[in-house]
Amino acid sequence: MRRQLVTMRGQLVTMRRQLVTMRRQLGTMRGQLVTMRRQLVTMRGQLGTMRRQLVTMRRQLVTMRGQLGTMRRQLVTMRGQLVTMMRQLRLRQVLKGQLDGKNKIQALNTYALPVIRYPAAIIPWPLKEIQATDIKTRKLLTMHEGFTLSPES
Repeated sequence: MRRQLVTMRGQLVTMRRQLVTMRRQLGTMRGQLVTMRRQLVTMRGQLGTMRRQLVTMRRQLVTMRGQLGTMRRQLVTMRGQLVTMMRQLRLRQVLKGQLDGKNKIQALNTYALPVIRYPAAIIPWPLKEIQATDIKTRKLLTMHEGFTLSPES
């Protein structure tokens, strides 16, 4: 019986040691759990910050797209103005010359109108704008007597 009692005491001591070890492991695991929870909170904060940055970047992208559209429209307008100025300059140069009507028209086709034709593939030209250009050209021709008949005909 004594042996059994000694054996039982030994087992009890062993079980107490195991219990202490298990309690230590449980404390360690609780500490790890707290650490993981803190990391999770930190990561959620970082995720929120990243989402806000993404929203800000999207807004900036929309703003930049708007600015790009504005710049494209300004470029088209500036090209149109440049073409108009060059066309008028060349038209006046041709029309102020001492050519008769047929030769003025031929000179216009070879000298002044290519200014319009070359950028026409790059710049979107609405039909109304082409018609307005035609009207302006006809006005200039009329002002400089480009439609008058030559005395030989």
